[in-house]
This record gives sequence, C-alpha cells and structure tokens, in this order.
Amino acid sequence: MNLRAFPLASAMALAAAFLAPACGSTTDSVFDGGTSSGTGDATTDGGTGTNDASDGSPLTLPDSGSGSQDGGGVVPTGDVDVVLTADNAYAFGYGSASALSKVTRAPATFSAAEIFSCPIGSATTSGGPEAWLVPSADAPGDAYLYVVAWADRSTTQGVLGQFKRATGAPIYTGNGAWEACATGVELQIGTQGYADGPSLQTINGELTKCNAASGSKTETSAGWVNNTGAVTPGAVGTLVFGEDNSAAGGDFPITCQMDATGKQGIDAQAKWMWYSPDGQNAFRYVGPGNQTRTFLIFRLPAKAIPGGEK
Repeated sequence: MNLRAFPLASAMALAAAFLAPACGSTTDSVFDGGTSSGTGDATTDGGTGTNDASDGSPLTLPDSGSGSQDGGGVVPTGDVDVVLTADNAYAFGYGSASALSKVTRAPATFSAAEIFSCPIGSATTSGGPEAWLVPSADAPGDAYLYVVAWADRSTTQGVLGQFKRATGAPIYTGNGAWEACATGVELQIGTQGYADGPSLQTINGELTKCNAASGSKTETSAGWVNNTGAVTPGAVGTLVFGEDNSAAGGDFPITCQMDATGKQGIDAQAKWMWYSPDGQNAFRYVGPGNQTRTFLIFRLPAKAIPGGEK
C-alpha cells in the first residue's frame, strides 16, 4: 500500500464516480438489476463451527441444488451480507463457475484510512471497509462470489472480509473454501486501470483462462489454487492466509470491526489473504516487478456459506 496524500476534493470526486455499495441488507441489491427477498442484517455471531476462519482446511461442501437434504447436507439459502476491504483496490461480484454476471468496483482507496478505518463505507459516505448485499436469488448452491483485487508496488497487499447469511455462522477470508487465480494483468495504482479497474469483459476473459489453465506458469497461476496448493492440475503457487483482524502488531492495523453507528465491520477472526507464486510471504511487497502476478481473482462457492431464510 502506497500511503500517498491526495486532495480531499479530488478523492471525493473520484469516489463519487464509482458505483458504491450499500451498507447492510436492504430490500434492494447493490448490484444493477438485483432485488433482495430478505431483510437480514450484517450482524455476525462470531460462530466457531467448521465454516469460520479458524479452519483453513478445504471444506466438504454440500451438493448444489434446490436445498434438499443429500449426502453433503442441506444447501444454504438466503441473502448474503458481505463486508470487504482490500489493500489497495478491489471489485466485488457474483456469478457462476464460468462467468461473473455482476461486478461493482469498490470506491477508490488513496490512504490507509480508506482501507482500514471506520466508518463502514456506503454510497454517500466515505469509509474503510464496504458493506455489500447479495440477494438470495443470486447466491444459490451453484453460484460463486468473487473478489477481484490489485495493489501498488509498495508496502502491503491483501484482502480481508466476511460473508454471512441471516441465520448462519459467518465465513471469513482465511477459510479453506476460498480459491485464487493470478492473472498476471497488472493494474498499477495511480496509473492505468486504477480509476475503473478491470471491466466485466476483461474479468470474464481472465476467468476463462483460469478455468482452462491456459495462462503462463511464469506470469500467472495457470489455474486455480487454494491454501494447500493446486486445485487445477499443474497450477502454480498457493493461496496464502496471513494474520487475523485481532491485533495491530503485524503487517496490517486492525480493520474496523464495528463503527460508531453500529454498522458491522470485519470480525477479529477474519484473516488477510493473497496469492503467492512461491509460498513466500506475499503480504509485503519486495519486488521485483509484479511480484504476486496481480490482478487476482478470488472465489468462494455460495454453498459454503451456511444458513437459511428467516
């Protein structure tokens, strides 16, 4: 993260140009064309079951489908409340395993306060992390939630967040259900690509390469990886989990856990995540060049998020 100072007026003007997320669950999706059927909020219960950040082991997930009982359990349903931040920048979306159907760029982040600090961001208020809502209809058992992230060549880099249905325990970054793909298409902060991020078309083009394992093994991850290594046969590198959000003594300060208005931030159990091509610490930039082969695509299967309708 490059902590450069920008004029407040310029920062506000840029932030206003983006489609910013809404805070907490409402009856409307923050994504164009989406409608929510639920009224849950983003309050988490700090659950300690198999689906929280205390377990980085890959999960045995329920089969996708209509929610009927099967060998893997009941497929979860319901809106998904999300709180996310990234050092430095990200877009959030959802879709299938083969393509995103919606993606929205988070507001611009020019400083540490806009990454880590309270309040929780909204369409009209600057802040640190942002709150999102994925309507139940867009989070069925066969859906995926996506975080597309990129960073500058300075200091630290990572993604931190949590995902929760109204009646279930939260899933955090740092959970073994996450997968990552490194595209090698660098979006340098402050130059090309910073204001808008990659387009939906660009993201889906790179997603196709990830699924086909067609990327270069020296410039991309050549497929999907998780925290134990290759998911796609022959893929390079590892999804790495770092420190959690409980203390400020590591690479990152504590990120807003709840702001003064009571809006839910990111729980202490959430762990920073990023991609490493060689298993080394990826959370501090050491170079040379595009060290971690960004931009990165992270995905979480919707059926990994437990819960059901209220």
